[in-house]
Amino acid sequence: MRDWGACAALLLAVLLPLTGCSESVPGKAIGAAAPNTPTASAADDPARMPELARTGPRIAVPKKTDQITPCALATQQQVSSALGTVTAAPAPLGGNGNSCVWPLDSGTKNGFLVGYGVAYEDVVRTHPAAQGAVGRMTDGNSTWLWCEVSDQTGAFTCGAAVAISVDRTLVTGLVRSPGAGRTKTSVLAELQTITIPLFRSLPGL
Repeated sequence: MRDWGACAALLLAVLLPLTGCSESVPGKAIGAAAPNTPTASAADDPARMPELARTGPRIAVPKKTDQITPCALATQQQVSSALGTVTAAPAPLGGNGNSCVWPLDSGTKNGFLVGYGVAYEDVVRTHPAAQGAVGRMTDGNSTWLWCEVSDQTGAFTCGAAVAISVDRTLVTGLVRSPGAGRTKTSVLAELQTITIPLFRSLPGL
């Protein structure tokens, strides 16, 4: 679980406030093609930041963030069913109470992260569309997807942020080592299989 250098590229400026994970990952952001799921549909031109700044994200279903801690958002059965065998107990990333990491069995750099992040607009600025990030809708809530590939290891570091209030997002991340048939699309599709039910399980306002 300590070998999580890729986490910085994913969430350093997304989770509040993140410490203990300062190693950056050299890499190039790549386009995050939409996972082929019925709950992920194209948003109206998500790259239009001026409009986003005026209107804010779409939040059809606002959620509470003060009733469920990040490590209680998912069960081991949910994580293992969607992403593979969990190899250790989940724990906050670098001691940050807004995050929780689940180590996975497919390699020392593989894991799933879930937590509460900053405002949707800040996520969009951190992972801009110019670097390949894209917007989608999850049950009427704005969702931002991005993916990076390490130049050194070829590992995928992908994330999703679903707007749940005017100043918070539900953030999920998945780090995967390179493998046969593994692509940005497949990693993001894996991530969406757990992000959507976790979003739906959050209590509404």
